[in-house]
Amino acid sequence: SPFPDAVRQLVFDPLGMTSSTFEQVDLPGDLEPRLAKAYRGGPVPLARDYVHTTPAAGLYTTAEDMGRFVAALLADDTWAVRQMKQTQFQHGPFMSGRGFGLAEGRSHGYRTLHKDGQCSGFTARILLVPELGVGWFSVQNLSIFGRAGAISRVNGMHRRLARELLAELWPEGPGQEIPSPRVAGPTKSFPVAPLAGTYRDTMD
Repeated sequence: SPFPDAVRQLVFDPLGMTSSTFEQVDLPGDLEPRLAKAYRGGPVPLARDYVHTTPAAGLYTTAEDMGRFVAALLADDTWAVRQMKQTQFQHGPFMSGRGFGLAEGRSHGYRTLHKDGQCSGFTARILLVPELGVGWFSVQNLSIFGRAGAISRVNGMHRRLARELLAELWPEGPGQEIPSPRVAGPTKSFPVAPLAGTYRDTMD
């Protein structure tokens, strides 16, 4: 079964995510006229991206549907969801790792899990705080890439939002801080030369 059909049958339909699809050419139903438009300094909207790296990217959705997905991830009632939220890999004991499809982080002292998304003119993030049983979806119609391909200040918006929301709603924090990797031990003599070289991502 093609990936868009499989994810619709296994995820979207059971969760009631009726406005979500991974289709890239023929969007189902009434999604096409409902798509948000992105602009870059002019009256003409940016063209819709065609993504060929699904399932790594290419989701069309709404905030309401992503709310359903976040709630399902927080419910923690299936083996697959529990595996997604467990640390599957990390470079060191004091460093953030990765789960299945979710990256670990820390915000206001809490362990967080997130998945970022971006396309021409948009950035988005799902963020979970398992310890608190809360999560949210944030999206903005600005790209992280500024002029000449430079990373813009927009890139930090989702991190700032998480930090400020948690500080406002849970000002006392978790009560136990995990040491930062920057102060976990001496770094001056760390041998970085063996790590120099050319790297590539693993999306392929």
